[in-house]
Amino acid sequence: MNELNVVVFQNVAHFRIDWLNLKKDFKGQLFLVTRIPETIEDDQKKAFDEIIVVDNFDEKMLEQALKKLNLKFDKFVSHDEYSIAIVSRLREKFNLKGDSQDIILPFTHKVTMKSMLADFSVIDKDFVAIKQYLKKNQKNILDEVIENLKFPIFVKPADESGSVGAKKVVCKDEFEEWLKSIPEQKDYIVEEFVEGDLFHCDIIIENYKPTVYLSCQYAYPCHESFEGKVRGSILLPENQSVAKRLTEFSSKILEKIKLPEASVLHLEAFLLKDGSFKFVELAMRPPGSIIPYMYESVLGVNIEELYYRLQIGLSYKYSESRMQNAAWISYPQKNGKFVSKRKIDQGTVKRIIWKKEEGDTLSNPDPRYPVCQIILSGLDYEQLEKDFNYLTRDFYPAEVKK
Repeated sequence: MNELNVVVFQNVAHFRIDWLNLKKDFKGQLFLVTRIPETIEDDQKKAFDEIIVVDNFDEKMLEQALKKLNLKFDKFVSHDEYSIAIVSRLREKFNLKGDSQDIILPFTHKVTMKSMLADFSVIDKDFVAIKQYLKKNQKNILDEVIENLKFPIFVKPADESGSVGAKKVVCKDEFEEWLKSIPEQKDYIVEEFVEGDLFHCDIIIENYKPTVYLSCQYAYPCHESFEGKVRGSILLPENQSVAKRLTEFSSKILEKIKLPEASVLHLEAFLLKDGSFKFVELAMRPPGSIIPYMYESVLGVNIEELYYRLQIGLSYKYSESRMQNAAWISYPQKNGKFVSKRKIDQGTVKRIIWKKEEGDTLSNPDPRYPVCQIILSGLDYEQLEKDFNYLTRDFYPAEVKK
């Protein structure tokens, strides 16, 4: 392998990758351009030849930072959903190979993706798009929603992840108030509220083709974590009926999309009462939270590291047959003083990550800032499922005094 000059871009999303491990197979210089250097552990910083910190993650500032390096670059890469579109434009300016804007756009904008799939008749056109330039005419938006959708509805930004900014709206008056409150700089998508179990399917893409489908069921729909529910999901056995059907559903979606050459995709869908799946979204990135750690026990590799190896063009390998069953859980903070840790002694619990410690005051209910996270794995799926259900429904890891 020739020596490469590779730049990694990080704006919002945190890393779950061991950069030092990736660097062992890397020849050349590895640079990081970031807005949040404090989120990177000190030992991980050693993997980069230089870290460039920018105040604003806009295209002009990034281009200036790159020109100061005065190098011939080979690869620009990012797993940050908020950055990959900008990174694509920078590739074009620097004449670099990689996923082009026409490939990336549908994956970074929910309205674009759903409109494209609806045009192909893969999904129903059962949503209303709120574009920036339409927001001044709120009566037209309200009329379109009332004409095409039934309350309750679900509203969310077209370019966010992790249910940020998402909200259930139960009536016309509440929607009118919400419409007045949203920023004019964002696009939104409005859909009927769905009752059902939420699933995600993580897909490995190699040579423009999907090669691995990993079907998982969430403990609760993601938006409920902003109401105090835990976040977590369990990997379903490949031979389970619902896993097979989710794989088939995901495959049909991908048939209509221009795929990247080498990447990891993250698809979400609801399972409805009639047994069909309803498409939610599809992102060009590895899954978030601690899911990359969960997949280590399944594939033998952190899936975020696999993503970067695929994007850069480094050697990679993963287990073609699943090594173990696995699940993950993330517990939000509950208001009060963290008095003591509760015992977590289930045999399938393999890793406990404490984000807060005894004596801390817990006050941030945002699920992105949990008190504790857990990785479960084991050969016995029934036992894993039993432990997962208990730990997500009937357990909280911290004794909290209000």
